[in-house]
Order: sequence, then structure tokens, then C-alpha cells
Amino acid sequence: MVNCALSRSYGGPIFKQIKQHSFLLYCLRILLISGAYYITARMGMMMGTMSGFATLIWPPSGIALAALILWGRNLWPAVFIGGMSSNYFTGAPLLTSLGVGAGNSLAAVVAVTILIRLTDFNPAMERLRDVIWLAVIGALLSTNISSLVGVISFRSQGVITPDETYSVWQTWWLGDMLGDLVVAPLVLTWVIAWRRQKFKHCNYLESLFLFATTFGVSMAVFGGFSIFYNFPLPFILFPFIVWAAIRFGQLGTVSISFFISALAVWTTMKGYGPFLQEGTYSGLVLLHVYIGVLATTGMVLAAVTHQRNVAEAELRKAVKARDDFLSLASHELKTPVTSLKLQLHMAKRNVKPDIPLEKLNKSLDSSARQVDRITTLIEDLLDISRIQAGRMAFNFQLMNLSDLVKEVVENFQDQLTAAKCPVNLDIHDDVWGYWDHERLEQVVINLLSNALKYAPGKPIFIKVVRDVFEARIIIQDQGPGIQKDKQATVFERFERGSAARSVGGLGLGLFITKNIVEAHRGKIRLDSDEGIGATFTVAIPISLQNGQSASSTAPTST
Repeated sequence: MVNCALSRSYGGPIFKQIKQHSFLLYCLRILLISGAYYITARMGMMMGTMSGFATLIWPPSGIALAALILWGRNLWPAVFIGGMSSNYFTGAPLLTSLGVGAGNSLAAVVAVTILIRLTDFNPAMERLRDVIWLAVIGALLSTNISSLVGVISFRSQGVITPDETYSVWQTWWLGDMLGDLVVAPLVLTWVIAWRRQKFKHCNYLESLFLFATTFGVSMAVFGGFSIFYNFPLPFILFPFIVWAAIRFGQLGTVSISFFISALAVWTTMKGYGPFLQEGTYSGLVLLHVYIGVLATTGMVLAAVTHQRNVAEAELRKAVKARDDFLSLASHELKTPVTSLKLQLHMAKRNVKPDIPLEKLNKSLDSSARQVDRITTLIEDLLDISRIQAGRMAFNFQLMNLSDLVKEVVENFQDQLTAAKCPVNLDIHDDVWGYWDHERLEQVVINLLSNALKYAPGKPIFIKVVRDVFEARIIIQDQGPGIQKDKQATVFERFERGSAARSVGGLGLGLFITKNIVEAHRGKIRLDSDEGIGATFTVAIPISLQNGQSASSTAPTST
């Protein structure tokens, strides 16, 4: 009743404030995106248009695509408003402007939907496939929607003649495509870099030198130096793209591409540069081809370079893990072998008529424990190889999970007593299901051994519960706990909660446990805070071989 009253008294206004805040933020984004769209559209039209509206310079398409990728498709009204207003205030009829706005917003929504839902697109474009999908879906295909809808809108209102239809469509499509290839990556990478705070690690001196030299060479290539017109000098800018891709990644590459593109377009519109033909339009078409190849090549190289760097880092990590493992394995295997040799030597000395049999049995028991330890280590290594090869065998049969946990605890009594770890069992009902008895026993053994190693002298709590769909094993210790930033790695190979040599093991137990649980279509979760212990929860589905829910009671004999 108290919770309900609080919800009625305070929940309503709070929820209303949250909704109002979200709505205001949404409206602000609509305003900013539509404003940016309108301003850049007007700038593009100032560069020259076909039939008064279609232009080869159309940055708004890239802004629209990037905005919807970063902040969601529900911002499509901003694209619609920007596209409609930029054409209407240029002199287009209202119905034509509405059609243009609808086409522009539809193209952006379709592109973003395909990229996000079907291609798993990463806005940072750090993978080769992200660059390819952006070029194909965003630049080549989706822009046909905006250009076709726009041309149909203009043609239906008589704004353009039939003879102008193809040239207007071509101009529209090329302008949208270049915006998606040059402007969209620029917005995406800069926003992602801002979110990741990459600027803190930037080499500002080298980046300044890169931009300065790029500017100088670009002005020599595209400026009014007629002495260079007979030479294919535009291609000497490709080394700067390579430089940016290798040293600064995708952020530097798209920034240099945009920088070169802006200089090239500006000088061409001024009547300079190698792409200037008999008319400005022809020169801009050739320039579009050059910029498209330049930008795409740079983004592909940057993505491939990033993937190579990631692969090299993973390889170095794997080599380090291998070296650490070999060092750890040699230590872990040498310890029981040395102890075994010592025990066998002592047993040999004790084989005398006057030596009590009890002393001999004690030496043999100690030797057997060392053999068991070596066997466990070898079995862990074999399980790792089986997991990697996908050949880990399972034998699912009807079993009682409660009995299994009780058996493991009973078999651990000697170790528990030696470690002074009392176990509090909370098992009230039988839990039946089709599982692999041997593998689940291995799971409980690994988790219980883990608690013994890291929390000696402290109680261990074990609970087995079930609901309609799953059974859960909960093992809680009172050890030092695991730091939050290290919890994600405890289930990886060769990872241990403590790097101290006093804690034995190869760091394979939790990795094997996780794979066994996942093979049962279950999940394992760690809850821990530093200083208050760790709780491992294993949840596995309860099912019969035919997929129906298993009964919580024992099967009847026939």
C-alpha cells in the first residue's frame, strides 16, 4: 500500500517531467538537424543548380543519414522539414517541396533501417564491411529514392521539362551520393570520437603538419597554376589519404577527404583546377568521380588498417597468454610431481618390518592426492582442447540435481575440514531434469574448489532452487571478492581471481564451467563486490528429451 501511494503521489509528476524533458530534447534535435540541413542546402544551391533546384553539391544528404544513424530514425521529421523548406524558399511549389521532403526523409530512413537492422552497421566504420555497406546502401542505392521522388515531384508540377528529367536526376543522385560518402562519415566519426574521448590521445603536431601539407599540395593541384594542367596531379593527394589512414584511422581519413573535397569543389567553382572543362557542370561531374574514389579508398584503407591493428593486438595478447600459461603450467605441474617424488621416496624408506603400516599408508595417501591433482590439471587441458575443437561430449540423462550437489559436498568433506570451511546447504526439494551428470558434477566441483581456494576458513553457502523453467545452483563464498573491472574476464582462459602464486590452478576452471553451462543452454552469472565475497549462479533449463517441462518429483518406476 505504501509503494502504491508513493507511486501515485510522486511517480506521476516525475514521469511527466521525464517525458517533458525527453520531448524537449527531441524537439531541440529536430530544430538543430533541420536547421543544419537547411543551411547546408542553401550553401549547396549557391554552388550552382540544374533547373534551379538540383545541385551536384548536396551535404544535407550526409547530415540526414548520420543524424538518423546516431540518434534514431524517429528524427525523420527534421529531414522532411529541412528538405521541404530548402526547396520551398528557393521558389519550388508547395506540393513539389512536400514531395522532395518526403523523398529525402524516406531515403534516409530506408538506408538507416537496412544498415542498422540487416548489416549490424558500426558508426565508427572500423570494419571493412561497414565502409562497403555505407557506400553501397547509403551512397549508391538509397539516394535513388530521394532523386527519383524529387524528379517525379518536379516533373508532375511542370517545374522541369521532359528533356531535363535525366540530367536533373543524374545531378540529384550524384549530389546526394557525394554527401553520403564525404559528409556522413565526417559527422559519424567525429561524434563517435567525441563520445570515446579520442582527442586526448591525438598527436596534434603531426595532424597539424598533415593538414598543412595537404592544404599546400591541394592548392598547387586545384589552384590556378596552369603549368600543372597537363599532368595527372590530383593523384598525388592519395599519399596524404594513406598517411591519414595509417596514422590517424578513420577520423583522420574522412577529415582529410572532406578537406580535399571542399578545396577541390571551391577552386573548380572559381574556374580553376584540372577538372575544369568547357563548362562548370562537366568539371564537377568529373570531380565527383575523383572525390568518390578518393573518399572510398581512404575509408577502406583506414578500416583495413584498424582491423589489422586489432588482429595484431589480439595476437600479441594471445602470445603473452601462451607464455604466461606455459610458465604457470610448468609451475603447477612441477609442484605435485616434486611432492609425489618426495612421497614415493619416503614410502620406499618406510617399507621396513619395524615401520608402522599407518605411516606407510599416510605416505601413499599423500602420493595419491598428488596424482589426483596432476590428473585434474591434465583433464582441464584436455577439456580445453575438446572445447576448441568442438568435440566436448555430453551424455544427457534424467538425473536429480539436488542429489548431485549433496554428493559433491560429501566427497569434499576432507578438503572442507582441512580448509575450515563449513558448508551451509539449502536444498529442500528434488530437482529433476535431463542433463549431463558428469559435466554438471564438474561444474559444482570447479565452483566449490574456487570457493575453497579464495576463502579458506570462511563459510560457504550452497543453494539449489528451481522454478517452472529452470534450475539454479548458487554458490557463495566470503572471500576477498572480485573487482568490478575484472569480473568480465574471470570466465576467460588462464584468468584467475588472484595472481598470487599461493593460489593454485591454471585459470581454466571457470572457462570450462561456462562452456559446460552454455552447452546445457544455460547461463552463469557472477555477483561480487571487493571485500564481501563472490556469488556464482548457474541457471540451466529444465526439460525432458521431448522439450516439455520436467516434473519436480522423481520419475515413477514401471
